[in-house]
Amino acid sequence: MKKRILYIQLTISFFILTCYGNFSEAAEEKPFRVGVYIYPYHMDMVAKSENIPIREFIDRHFKILAENGINGVYLGGAGPRNFDDYLYCAGKYGIALIPQLNFAYFKGPKWTEKDMATYAEKAGEFINKYKDRPEILAWSVKEEVAHSWINQLSRYYSMILEYAPDAKFNLIHSNLGAARDLPVPDPVIIGTDRYAFWFEASGGGYLASPAYALNWTRNQAASYYPEAAKRGADYMFVVTTDAFMMFTFANTICKTPEELKHPVTPEEQQQLQKRCLAYAAENRMGWRKVTTEEGDFYAFWKYYRQPGNCLKACAWTSVLEGAKLFFVYSYLTYCTKEDLEASNNIVDVIVNSCTGRKILGRTSKGLIPWWSLAGRPGIQNTQLAELAEASREIRTYEKIITKMSKIPELTVKTETKYTFGQAFHVPTYPGVVLVLHNANVGTWPENSRYFFRETDKIYISDQGELMGYVPNKEPLPVVFTCPEEITRAAGKVEGMFDLKSGNEIVSADGKYTVNIKPGSGTLLFLGTREQVAKLHELVTPSVKNNLVRE
Repeated sequence: MKKRILYIQLTISFFILTCYGNFSEAAEEKPFRVGVYIYPYHMDMVAKSENIPIREFIDRHFKILAENGINGVYLGGAGPRNFDDYLYCAGKYGIALIPQLNFAYFKGPKWTEKDMATYAEKAGEFINKYKDRPEILAWSVKEEVAHSWINQLSRYYSMILEYAPDAKFNLIHSNLGAARDLPVPDPVIIGTDRYAFWFEASGGGYLASPAYALNWTRNQAASYYPEAAKRGADYMFVVTTDAFMMFTFANTICKTPEELKHPVTPEEQQQLQKRCLAYAAENRMGWRKVTTEEGDFYAFWKYYRQPGNCLKACAWTSVLEGAKLFFVYSYLTYCTKEDLEASNNIVDVIVNSCTGRKILGRTSKGLIPWWSLAGRPGIQNTQLAELAEASREIRTYEKIITKMSKIPELTVKTETKYTFGQAFHVPTYPGVVLVLHNANVGTWPENSRYFFRETDKIYISDQGELMGYVPNKEPLPVVFTCPEEITRAAGKVEGMFDLKSGNEIVSADGKYTVNIKPGSGTLLFLGTREQVAKLHELVTPSVKNNLVRE
């Protein structure tokens, strides 16, 4: 009976895939997009501070991005100013843009119907002006929409389409209810932004380990994928590598906890204060305490920088869970040389920011983005290098990845801890593609505990790094088996094959073993030799830098 139910589920799955497929099927050679968030207002500010023409400044950084395998940019706060310069550089370096229109950005209930009509016309006129530009993937007029706003946002989409019938929208969710209930018209790119390496407010510190953070990331990616798939949209997954230091919130917790909105009760507020004061006294769990003649000041890292192999693991997680685009927030260069010099001493930064004497140009609401993917001058940018490696690995398979559709019911059974596998269907290619992922990224203090205790000695460095973390370096033998349901879904099976080499993988007592680097992944195929030969032809041995057009 159970097998019959599963068979019916599989039949329904393939029927759905056949009917609406995936947006990626429409394009024969669509690349997998590895992208970053960039903000024009920030680029303009830094270019002015360095006395560099804006196009030259954009060109400099788009060149860096292209050299590191990045072929997508989410342009936050875009508008008419310098937009043609971004388009020119995007075309030159093979980078696709998702412009977020700051002058027509949806404000929800604050807007009347007349407001929506006015801004829809402005957005439509701007979109129409650039409708034939291949550098533009989609347009954003709202991200992280509240559940209660979705009907009004859909109305706004419809009004824009009256002026720009060919407009394609991008929407990144932070609320699963909003993602599930969003009415038509459907965006062509739907995704979510999940930031896992975070300050745990209820615990007052970094109680979640890298392993927990990556598992949470994977579960979140899986939860939002169906909302893109059922609408025929490409799925976009967003993470952050930025290290953010917070001041205002930290001092409220430690000095005036009664002003906190959460927790609510005085008892809980005092418990949180006591816990955080203990952390700050020892500079544990990401907390810092600075004692001066003016009193004590506090700060903590809202996010710490992703440790080695973790960014690559997030990228491969996006593939494992069906994404066609993987973006990272954010790529921000330091504002001015003065800010860079002022930020060198974290103690001075904390004191000056808390007292308001010297606020760095990048500070907003008591928070400083300390590090981003842009790194800092003269310091090795390990995270950008890791993203480049992830891009090379994933884009080797991009002609397959952008065609395939996830079969949610079919997961591979892996025997190795923190390894995962997922089955996919590729239209017109009988058989099943398997994505395997190794999330064993490294080791950390307290015996690499999955969830830390309040008394654990966990420290975040002055550079926003998890201290004592050691990245794994050697490939891991990932042992897995294929459930009968996957074999049945594959149809005729002549073997298990490695898609990159095209070679067969021989099982031992029904178990397969594949070596995968820390944080990385690979694509396999279960089917016939004829079909694996066809898919193998789609594998690009080495993805070079993006095409540069002079």
